[in-house]
Amino acid sequence: MVIGVIVSHAVAGGITLCSFLKAWAATAAGALTFIEAQCPNYIAQSLFPPNDKIPEESYLFSNFHPFLITGNCVLKRYVFDSSAISTLKAKSPGSRVQVMTAFIWKCFMAACAAANNFPSLMVHAVDLRSRAVPPFSENCFGNFLWIAAAAAESMNHTDHNQANLVTKVRESIRRIDGNFVKRIQGDEGMIGYIKNLEETNALIPGEANCLNFSSWCNFGVYDIDFGWGKPIWVANYVSTDSCNSPKLNDVMFLDTRDGKGMEVYVTIGEQYAAAFDKIEELQSLISINPSPLEFQHL
Repeated sequence: MVIGVIVSHAVAGGITLCSFLKAWAATAAGALTFIEAQCPNYIAQSLFPPNDKIPEESYLFSNFHPFLITGNCVLKRYVFDSSAISTLKAKSPGSRVQVMTAFIWKCFMAACAAANNFPSLMVHAVDLRSRAVPPFSENCFGNFLWIAAAAAESMNHTDHNQANLVTKVRESIRRIDGNFVKRIQGDEGMIGYIKNLEETNALIPGEANCLNFSSWCNFGVYDIDFGWGKPIWVANYVSTDSCNSPKLNDVMFLDTRDGKGMEVYVTIGEQYAAAFDKIEELQSLISINPSPLEFQHL
């Protein structure tokens, strides 16, 4: 049995979608007390009042539009078990997501190096709920996100080791702290919004190979039970049928069923896909597109 869900990102992000799925499952199981706890709240507009004076060119994603390239792409699905992640963390301590982001970014730079000498840009979606002080509830409906950015020279220019890249990733995410979130709240939020945007834009090179990251790790998706038992496999659907897919050079992280490993979906341009397959360090750590029935015990 398969349950499929699609949601417009203009309405909600991953955390909101998962909260909806948890509430839906609880309703199916008749757990009214749980559904009350999962009831969404709609405080986004009071926290961040809409302001039509912000020019369109100052929207958060405006400066990323040049990097949202289209073209023919290839989807790679890699599964890293807990031992593979431990191996990477031993070389470069950090959180699981930080270490995996740095490693995939490093592989991307190696794949791009043969094609051009552009700098490499890493952008990572960051949820503002947990960054606020005090944190906002997970039940806040909508998109509470900002973009963390970090740049590195091409692999042809300098040797980027794993530890250096983990530091870049960690520092880019740490910039989005409680003060960062507070500045964009309330009636004076537009002033803080522009300041935060300027800080983010200062980290973005004019021309770069960009790799976009997002993570659904620790969202509790494997605890969602509609009454038939917990899921064997939770997956992200990525279409590669259209040559105009905006998901080019995009990475999505999800937990494996045991919560210790990670599934990594890499949607990459055709010109880089073959080079990815030749990276020995990557190939030594992964299972490539394994059957869910095979890898659920990894």
